[in-house]
Amino acid sequence: MRLFGYEFGIKKAPKTRTNKLISKLLWDWAYGSNLRPEGDFGAFMKAYRGWVYVAASKNATSAASVPLKLYVGKPSSNTIKSHPTKKITKEQDVFLRGNPSLASLPQVRKAVEIEEVLDHPILTLMRNVNQFMNYFSLFELTNLYEELCGN
Repeated sequence: MRLFGYEFGIKKAPKTRTNKLISKLLWDWAYGSNLRPEGDFGAFMKAYRGWVYVAASKNATSAASVPLKLYVGKPSSNTIKSHPTKKITKEQDVFLRGNPSLASLPQVRKAVEIEEVLDHPILTLMRNVNQFMNYFSLFELTNLYEELCGN
């Protein structure tokens, strides 16, 4: 699939000889087969009842309940703001700079200050996805589909 000029897809890992012990410990996809199970996604969705319903719904609702926030890293204290922002607390700053996946970003590394963006077109878009769905509904369904059938 091609999106924004980039090619996305799952590629098979090259077949390698594996130790019998390793092959017992690893799942099939861990040493070369497809990551996506070959199956009917409709069958996965039909299994959405009983305990599967309870667990998947709880996980999807919890994930969608996390509020969406947008931050901007200012390279200097006198940088001109293009959107309204507010200062973050010291605890938030320590968390953002201490998170390994965020701390490696150049916007966080080089930032003198990090501020929360209050109003931005992407926030507006995510709050009102379309006339049928809002942020919560979109993320709840997305998480639910990913959990049930990985798609």
